Amino acid sequence: MVVLVALVVVLAASAMVSAPWWRAAGALTMSLLSAAAILAGVARWRPVRRTPWVLAAAGIVLAGVSVAWMVVEPEVGGHPWSDVAIAVAYGVLIAAAAQLSAGKRPGRDLDAVLDGGIVAAAAAIVVWLVVLSPTVASNAPRAHVLESIGLIGGDLVLLVIVGSIASVDAVARNVAYRLILAGLVVSFLSDLVFLMVGIAGHRTPGLDIVVLSTLAVFVAVAAAALHPSMAALSIPERAAPRRPHPTRLVLLTVAACLPPVVIVSVQLDATDRWFVGLLALVLAVLIVARLALLVQRGERELAARTALEHRLRHGVTHDPLTHLGNRRWLAARLDRALELAERTDGHVAVLVVDLDDFGAVNDAFGHVTGDQVLVHVAARIVAAVRTSDVVARLGGDEYVICLEAVHDTAEVLEVAGRVEAAVADPLFLEDVDLVVTATVGVATTVDTPRTAEELLRDADAALLRGKEAGRHQIVLCDDELRREAAVRGQIEHELRGAVRRDELVLRYQPEVLLDSGALFGVEAL
Repeated sequence: MVVLVALVVVLAASAMVSAPWWRAAGALTMSLLSAAAILAGVARWRPVRRTPWVLAAAGIVLAGVSVAWMVVEPEVGGHPWSDVAIAVAYGVLIAAAAQLSAGKRPGRDLDAVLDGGIVAAAAAIVVWLVVLSPTVASNAPRAHVLESIGLIGGDLVLLVIVGSIASVDAVARNVAYRLILAGLVVSFLSDLVFLMVGIAGHRTPGLDIVVLSTLAVFVAVAAAALHPSMAALSIPERAAPRRPHPTRLVLLTVAACLPPVVIVSVQLDATDRWFVGLLALVLAVLIVARLALLVQRGERELAARTALEHRLRHGVTHDPLTHLGNRRWLAARLDRALELAERTDGHVAVLVVDLDDFGAVNDAFGHVTGDQVLVHVAARIVAAVRTSDVVARLGGDEYVICLEAVHDTAEVLEVAGRVEAAVADPLFLEDVDLVVTATVGVATTVDTPRTAEELLRDADAALLRGKEAGRHQIVLCDDELRREAAVRGQIEHELRGAVRRDELVLRYQPEVLLDSGALFGVEAL
């Protein structure tokens, strides 16, 4: 606050003092105080990107030096170092604006450049027709015209770069941003006035306007740096807006429509036609480049969305650990295989592969090693089956193989044997070497037509028989096994409802010693 008060005091004093050296000293003081205020704001609010503000401080000091020389030597083509200082100052300020825009819109710098170029080309047409063309045709000093055009061009570039980030809603409402934008607008308008007044032969009043407006810009930028909202200007926009900001659409539409409107409605001489035609050509190239960028980005977004949809579909139908199909995927493939077999008089087989004592592997070596075993076993099973067969993991340590176009049972058992042998090969992992075995339950439609559900049930029954018989073997489901499974299932079903129906009766059977007949206990039946 103290710095701002000092800036305002110096600004007022510069407006009232007429002595050139005192005014030059005031301009230098204003630039130094403004730079100090900017650096103080950076130290106070700690923006993520400090480079734009440091560059702005340096540019303001250089601009202050140029203004001081202009005040001391106000005639046209005054001190040459004044022109050098203002040119370097604009270069540094443009770099600061570019840094600010790039930090706020990361990855979308080309958007801002093209949009800014389109608006700048359209604005250049207007400025040329309204200001510059009459100026060139007048008898105004060429040095004054070139000096004014340079100032206006620098202002226009700054306005385009800084204005390019106004499409971000949070920026458009930012107090610091509004102060900076207001300062640039004031500078642009004052340079236009300076050009027009100089053409009329009143350079000194115009120069006074430029000096005071430049000092006012210093105050605006310093106030922006001292405001807490300046830190938000350095926070990158998290995501690209889904739709262009309405203001941007309006500006681009007006810019695109301007050349034909000018050509139809304005009487142009040869110079004007060349200049407007050249800018219209530049405008057309920029618009085509912008459209090409939109198409390219749309193609990338479409490809990314397609890849995401593929990953989502894959995640729904596949096991995330082994990348094999899951139960849903297996059901669809099995139904398709049965339909094909029915049309071609072929057969289908199902192998259910279950690792033996896999829980002991997890207990002994941990779940990370267990997951590695599951992945390696999946790869071995895929390598052991035929290329036309499909492999799925139903969860845990259970895999299912669907064999299509089967001719006989011997062919199925051959594949099952390869799978069992492949699983039983020693596994050499990073931390441990171990051997796991598997039991394979087999069911086919060779002898009896079966549905997908019946095939899976038969293979599970064969697997259970293999587990009960000692594991590490292949069991083929037959009619006897189906009957046993049906009886077992019926008994289990009835037992589950026996308690509810009060069908269980408790009986105690005595236990006696055979040599003496003495009772030593009872057994509950």
